[in-house]
Amino acid sequence: PKSMRGRVASFLNSFMYAFVNVCVVANTVVMFVELQFLGSISNASLGIESHGDWSKASHSLPHIQNIFTAIFLFDLALQLYAFRLQYFKSNFNIVDSVIVALTTLEAFVLTPLTSKVGNVAVIRLLRLVRVTRALKAARFLKTFEGLRVLVAVMCFSFASTISSMVILVVFQIMGSIFMCQSLHYFIIDPANDLTLRIWVNRMYGDGVKSFWTIFELTFSGCWPNYARRIVEEVHPMYAMFYFFYVYIVVFVATRIVAALFVKE
Repeated sequence: PKSMRGRVASFLNSFMYAFVNVCVVANTVVMFVELQFLGSISNASLGIESHGDWSKASHSLPHIQNIFTAIFLFDLALQLYAFRLQYFKSNFNIVDSVIVALTTLEAFVLTPLTSKVGNVAVIRLLRLVRVTRALKAARFLKTFEGLRVLVAVMCFSFASTISSMVILVVFQIMGSIFMCQSLHYFIIDPANDLTLRIWVNRMYGDGVKSFWTIFELTFSGCWPNYARRIVEEVHPMYAMFYFFYVYIVVFVATRIVAALFVKE
């Protein structure tokens, strides 16, 4: 006959595995609903009308989150009982354990402590821990084998990824410097249209704005939105810049990067 630890391991590998996977998906859906609830609070603070009635959400959502947290904590306790330190041989299990520990700390320690004590330091710690809720989505990696393979490939290609990022960032910095400096005098010239000057300033007015615009231009696929007004309303010679940048960086460089990943 199997030992108690062996029976628990069989239970985990059969029923509990499928049940926890369903809970992971359901918990992610609940977290998204909670984000919508937070959005309604933000809208109310700005005087913007929100759609839907969220009056009961402030009471029900925390309880639902606590139920999921208890399920995941119970699953972790069973895993540790059944497999002991062997459980931590998998990197995904280590990440999963950290996520469960942080969410348990938030739900059953910091949140009740904040409501009773109201200490500023505790509140700040609670807000910091709540940010880590985004890590819950990482449990999908443990649920779906295909995602785990993809992450492993990304880790294996880490060196190529860094090199590719550096190359693309250098091109983006060069483009942002050129656009910011060349458009500066157009922005400060009062003879030009004020509305256009405000738009150009919002897109390319300083280093950060210009870099972010070039970043979006490179990766969003809607580069004409950032280029057409410059070419048509500022100066047609800017078409040369966009032609070479889109052709060399957006088209050629990104495909070379993709080819490097395939090679790896």
